[in-house]
Amino acid sequence: MQTPIVRYVQLTERIPPLRVRLPLQILVMVSSPSGYAALDVEREQTLLEQALEPLRASNQVDVTYVERATLRDLHHALRKRPFHVFHFIGHGGFDRTTDEGVLLLEDEQGRGQEVDGHRLATVLQNRGTLRLAKPERSYLSHWSGGLYLNSLDHVVKANP
Repeated sequence: MQTPIVRYVQLTERIPPLRVRLPLQILVMVSSPSGYAALDVEREQTLLEQALEPLRASNQVDVTYVERATLRDLHHALRKRPFHVFHFIGHGGFDRTTDEGVLLLEDEQGRGQEVDGHRLATVLQNRGTLRLAKPERSYLSHWSGGLYLNSLDHVVKANP
């Protein structure tokens, strides 16, 4: 089954709540490759940390950052331990040639590497506890959909 990231998904039935054992494990990837518009990474991380602080203080949430924003490091982090949420902060776009949404990760030298949904799905799929993928809305405002992730219960595309 494929789950599209879209602005709104019209559903005919209610989605049951996702059940997880606390603390909720969140894996965060921050990508700001060279050669692209600089992101205010510190601000984004601060906002995320501030929003989650009450939950962290009560041991309801645990946040882990991917060391580098490469597919290899993402894969390595996901193999080390289970996560419930993958949160991406970075640039995204839409590749009109392939008709797919892409996220801009980094290669081993810190340069931009476009990663489409199928490629990202190969890293994220079959993670029994991973229930949600959330791209950061600030940098995906021109993203018009088309990123598909297999075997995730929910994928969020926040409104810009």
